[in-house]
Amino acid sequence: MKLHSETLDLSTRQPFGIARWTHSHYSRTFVSLEHEGLTGHGEAAPNAYYGETSGTVQAVLPELAMAVQDPWDWEGLSARMSSVLPHGHPSVRCALEMASLDWCARRVDLPVWRLLGLSDTCVPESSFTISLAPLDDMRSQTTEALNAGYTILKVKLGTAIIGISSIHLLKTFINADNYTDRVLIAQTVIHITFLMSAMAIAYTDKLMARAPGEH
Repeated sequence: MKLHSETLDLSTRQPFGIARWTHSHYSRTFVSLEHEGLTGHGEAAPNAYYGETSGTVQAVLPELAMAVQDPWDWEGLSARMSSVLPHGHPSVRCALEMASLDWCARRVDLPVWRLLGLSDTCVPESSFTISLAPLDDMRSQTTEALNAGYTILKVKLGTAIIGISSIHLLKTFINADNYTDRVLIAQTVIHITFLMSAMAIAYTDKLMARAPGEH
């Protein structure tokens, strides 16, 4: 059994942006599992949220690769990877599990979803995320997505951060004696800023929902 990997820097046709960032280049590591004349493929997509980079993927891949002993032993693979590295590196784990599953599916000549006992009669519909960009660009993206057949469109505005900010502010005030007035005021101002931003987003959405003659 042999494992190979290759890291490529991929560029998107246009930048993709959400409330927190905008990117147009992505590093991806592709894993190949060769065994008994067949090759299974997996992909590691490092996520900065989990402290991952292409560098961390390449560093830990050789360690976790040793956990791949039998492509059919999926539970054993997961347990062995956890014993080698108990925390973190989810993209590398995913790549190795994908490669094992793909190899098994090729071995029995079935698609992976059928190998896992799933049905094709109730497939979730894919959505298309509109990148945050100048309004004309967002209109163009929307038209392109609709023409491609997507019926579920979404825009990630980051409003969930308000809930996170509320919890953080509540914890701060519960332990207010441990903080200076300056910290309390700063966190309150930041939270109010998030609230005002959400109200502006809601008002903009209301304006855009009106019929053209009502503007």
